[in-house]
Amino acid sequence: MSLGPKVWAYQPGLAGTSRLFLFIGARRTVSVMESHFSPAEDLPALYRAVLDGVDLLERRGQRLMAADIRRRATRAYSTAWNERQRDRLIGLRDQARRALSPEVRARGSRLRPGWRRQAAPTDGSTGA
Repeated sequence: MSLGPKVWAYQPGLAGTSRLFLFIGARRTVSVMESHFSPAEDLPALYRAVLDGVDLLERRGQRLMAADIRRRATRAYSTAWNERQRDRLIGLRDQARRALSPEVRARGSRLRPGWRRQAAPTDGSTGA
């Protein structure tokens, strides 16, 4: 059974001295990034990015999805400007991007299981 990584570290001792210890299974330190959230800068740009995605969805004929994303983006943008609404707008922007990606469009055009396309006639006949 492994106890984790072995790490040598200095630890303060009594009387102001320090000594070298071997820590087995020492935990890794995690650095935390500070959030530099500025609602006046971030939210309008995110909202614009969501609306750009909505415009492209509408142009490709996905009007129902576009309307749903626009409705939820407007709700998020018109409420409190905080990190929660920022996260919602990021999610909506990403949802529009995923819907516009070629993989999603190709996957959405598949036939349902058990359904088959008719084979095209190869002898020049109309098939009727």
